[in-house]
Amino acid sequence: ILMWGHYCDQPSGLVIGFDKSSEIFRQGKGLQPVEYVKDRVVFDACWENGTPEMDSYNHKLIFSKSEAWCYEKEFRQFFWLSKLTPKPLDDGTVGRFLPLPAEAVVSVTLGPRCSLDFEKDVRELLLKPPFFPRVKLDRAVLNKDAFAIEFEPIELKS
Repeated sequence: ILMWGHYCDQPSGLVIGFDKSSEIFRQGKGLQPVEYVKDRVVFDACWENGTPEMDSYNHKLIFSKSEAWCYEKEFRQFFWLSKLTPKPLDDGTVGRFLPLPAEAVVSVTLGPRCSLDFEKDVRELLLKPPFFPRVKLDRAVLNKDAFAIEFEPIELKS
């Protein structure tokens, strides 16, 4: 419940589940667990790019997070911006995107407060080519008695 509150547009968005064995998550150093730490990562302005100290700092900066967030059990992966696909955004700026193969997506979970129109849009997207062959669609539902979330499957059909 807490993570739905922090992320997913205040329970009206969605969560995408990925197959961590997909090739996309083996690029570079691959998917790595976040290290939850007590203290901030320290930077020394004397370090030069390419040195072991700077490389260690960069790694810690990307893969460290306050121990207050340890319940998330987060994984991260590093991709170089220069290797991502540039695409113009509506506001005139350029975004950088990583094309994900449809096979890497295994589930989509709609938030407890997502609208029926949003659900319809997600269904239509999942059924458009390239089809998402293994995707399981469900909706998170708040339990009526306990502080818990249950998941109700949604049938995907064209």
